[in-house]
Amino acid sequence: MDAEFELFNALKANYDANNKENVVKGAVLKQFRITLSASTSPNFNGDLYFEREKVPFGIRFLKVDNELKAKKFCMRTCLTSDGAILKAWFSKFIKQKEFPPNLFRLQGDLGLGDLDYTKGFWAIAYETFDFIFEDWLKTKSCRSSIRNQFGNLDPWWRSQLKAILSAVAYMHNQNILHGSLDSKSSYVVAPGRLKIINVGAVDFNELVTDQLKLDDLAGLESMFRDVLKQVDTWPELDSFLKAFNTSKLGATELIVKLINHPFLKDPEDRMKYVIDTYLDHHGSLSSLYGNEFSWALPWNSQTLPTWIEEIYDFDKKRTYDNTSLDHLVKFMRGIFNHFPRNYAIEMVEAEVRNLYPNVIDELHMII
Repeated sequence: MDAEFELFNALKANYDANNKENVVKGAVLKQFRITLSASTSPNFNGDLYFEREKVPFGIRFLKVDNELKAKKFCMRTCLTSDGAILKAWFSKFIKQKEFPPNLFRLQGDLGLGDLDYTKGFWAIAYETFDFIFEDWLKTKSCRSSIRNQFGNLDPWWRSQLKAILSAVAYMHNQNILHGSLDSKSSYVVAPGRLKIINVGAVDFNELVTDQLKLDDLAGLESMFRDVLKQVDTWPELDSFLKAFNTSKLGATELIVKLINHPFLKDPEDRMKYVIDTYLDHHGSLSSLYGNEFSWALPWNSQTLPTWIEEIYDFDKKRTYDNTSLDHLVKFMRGIFNHFPRNYAIEMVEAEVRNLYPNVIDELHMII
């Protein structure tokens, strides 16, 4: 480490001696310490502190295959800093002497695998996290509340999926692709949040096309499907995953639609979404989109629950056209405006979804 500290001190001296007004002086050099983590996962705890402050805080060193990947992933991650992208501090070749002295003696006892620490390896120093996502998914608690009895996604999962989609949108706006969003090892669970790691599969000199962005989203769809598909029948999830393959939309439009998809709203917000859709588009839905919803028509041929039938029959002067998409959305709006107030919102919204499955989801993708 002596040579590295000599370089550190030389850079610090040059930094302090530089009096140019246009030099950015916010950046500071850092020092770190690695501590042994008794785990089969190829990552290690550590401490990072800024040279001037000397207040350490936790980081995690994550092994990367080679120097090129380490530097590329680290640089791309820094360029796409976002709330749902795990912060990368630096990439580094970790040498044997930077590990605790007892690591090599205890390596076999701790079950750290076949990694030859005597040769060193490249790693990225990330902000601290609790689990690699694929390891976290093996714990008992993570899957217990993905879906509730009404077919709704758990609020935590809802917020994390939206955050991940927003982070991918931010990456794509910077013309940076991830390239491995289908892999659960591309995510970690930091305190209370799901975050992306290992950003950057495509070099800057390659043209980032809309199709490549769509391919990136296809990887994300694959991961969502693998993680969320707990049971054979979950129509709401199927509708959401189907939206990833909407060929009429470009990548930028598609990701906005996905972030705002009804599947990622709570029941009350979905009810409001139906009401707003009617108010914003009534009178034009049938003429513009009626042919695309022939599968949902006629819409009033099924037997209605008594309380919904009472809403349907409430105003004898009102007539509904069972071949009209406008009238279908109007009736759904009427249910949400006039349902008995002693009924739970989740139950009411689920009943309407069961009667008219995928109607609002499909409308969302085209209006």
